[in-house]
Amino acid sequence: MPRKLRKARVKEALEAVALTDRAGSKVQDFFSRGMKQRLHIARRLLNDPALLFLDEPTNGLDPELALDVRKFVKSLAQRGTGVLLTTHYLAEAQALTDNLLIINEGKNIFQGSLQELRAHSSLPEHATLEDACFAILGIDPDTKADA
Repeated sequence: MPRKLRKARVKEALEAVALTDRAGSKVQDFFSRGMKQRLHIARRLLNDPALLFLDEPTNGLDPELALDVRKFVKSLAQRGTGVLLTTHYLAEAQALTDNLLIINEGKNIFQGSLQELRAHSSLPEHATLEDACFAILGIDPDTKADA
């Protein structure tokens, strides 16, 4: 990547994850876990990827920064960047995804939209992703909590 383009891309990526004030800082000395998480996302953006893989992107972030990351992920998708998100945070997945792939014990057990998952699980329109996942897995959350 040409130097001029590289400098511009670094600036854009740091702006996207709200780290421009730390541009010259040493990561090992001055970055919290949340800042490191955001920096990892910024690094992935440098080459303007058509598809961005994010594994638990809000893990370890405080609620305000997690919200910023979720907004940023949505904006990437709206701009046409494909985003593959892996997460155990089902509310976050529900807020960010159009298409779900649910994997349990290494097997793909469902792929489609939340609406399709609700229909597949015979759940009402207001059911959450968590409700639908429990239904498709045959888990009763009320009895599971008592165990």
